[in-house]
Amino acid sequence: MLLFAICCCLSVMLPADGKVEIKEDFIGAGEFQTLTNYDLARDRSSCQGDMAYGRSLILSGSDCSMFSGFEFDGLGSYQVASPEHFLRLSELSNLSATAVIRFRADNSEEKESFQQNSSESSYTLFQASGRGRVREHVLSAGPKGRPIELTSTYHAGTFQINSSTRFEA
Repeated sequence: MLLFAICCCLSVMLPADGKVEIKEDFIGAGEFQTLTNYDLARDRSSCQGDMAYGRSLILSGSDCSMFSGFEFDGLGSYQVASPEHFLRLSELSNLSATAVIRFRADNSEEKESFQQNSSESSYTLFQASGRGRVREHVLSAGPKGRPIELTSTYHAGTFQINSSTRFEA
């Protein structure tokens, strides 16, 4: 019975053909933690000090769009990722960051030839400046579906990063 209730709740939260839209802004001082945990768009933020955080997550069928913005003075960390693009900022003493992730799956069928055409596209834009440790990498599907690291960056110190990716299949 409990399993049935959990399945019903999940089906209401993420309808297959419906739309879910979450928008929030938060300003405060003190200890802060938040996360977005969806397969195509994830972020995790934490800090101690004065901060401002904003998030917009839109899920519609197979499409996903996320915006995340985080600014603080104090100590903290920020991580944002899509399946192909990952940015982790840690041991930060201050930060100003924004991230945009868009994923679109377009499925169309041709009835006469019984062929199904599907295309997927993803776009990410990560911008940040501050002081701390930076770890970024971009992945692509390799042989036998195993991910291949296309680019990788590591830095410790003062930084400014502006990184974007676009994948189309």
